[in-house]
Amino acid sequence: MAMILNAIEKYGAALCALDGAALAECFAAEGEWTEPVAPTVKGPEAVRGLFEAMAAGFASLTLTPTKIYATGPHDAAFT
Repeated sequence: MAMILNAIEKYGAALCALDGAALAECFAAEGEWTEPVAPTVKGPEAVRGLFEAMAAGFASLTLTPTKIYATGPHDAAFT
């Protein structure tokens, strides 16, 4: 569980920093990023591209995870 928590913290920090490169590092080659307002993308470079396009509309971003879900041995989600 500690590994998942560390991954969520790194992911959250990348999002809040609006750092597409750091966010891409959170994904394996086969990793997928799903957003309700965008198409699902696969792989670090696709994640980076989508996030950088989305992040261009934000001056800043703050996340406060309230619950973390381990959805599989290498998967997690949070609200």
